[in-house]
Amino acid sequence: MNYFKCGIYQISIITSVNPTEIVLQCAHELTEYFAGTIKEFSVPIRQKGTEFQLNVWQNLNGIDYGNTISYLDLAIILGDKNLARAMVLANGKNKDCDTRSLSPCDRFGR
Repeated sequence: MNYFKCGIYQISIITSVNPTEIVLQCAHELTEYFAGTIKEFSVPIRQKGTEFQLNVWQNLNGIDYGNTISYLDLAIILGDKNLARAMVLANGKNKDCDTRSLSPCDRFGR
């Protein structure tokens, strides 16, 4: 891949000498995603966090590709507009992906 909207010029996936099936699947899906041929991933992700963090991340997964939502709007959806600041922190704790491409933490907008 040479170009993507966010400015990526080229991407290379390097796997280990004996990659597992899940590593190969992840590499394939990332390549397809950045090429623009898929919009969501089927690679299973096991996220670890508090109940609140998991709830925020799960709701982010429900936002369609290419769309964004404000922290305030998601807080209202979750039932308390005062949760917006806590969502900023929860989103920042989404470290299981340093797979953030697989988990749509970038779907928060202004």
